[in-house]
Amino acid sequence: MAFQFPRSNSRLAEHITPAVEDALAEWRRLPTRTEAAVQARNFFASTTTGATGVYSVCLLADDSVALCRFGVRRHFRVIWRFGRGD
Repeated sequence: MAFQFPRSNSRLAEHITPAVEDALAEWRRLPTRTEAAVQARNFFASTTTGATGVYSVCLLADDSVALCRFGVRRHFRVIWRFGRGD
């Protein structure tokens, strides 16, 4: 299992937290991108914090693991693609 991480001097490295590393340790239990989008939508519907986005580690259609940002208006963006876990 060899995931690719951003360089430590990159701005993308700020998004790699211990929670992301814990999620990568059990990557087979990650939600798909669609499931993560539903979870983000439910979060926005149930809270009034004014959050504009939710970050989630999820599986993409090509079986790669990615850190994605889901916005209030149901858009998503892949922040970093870690590669495949195999």
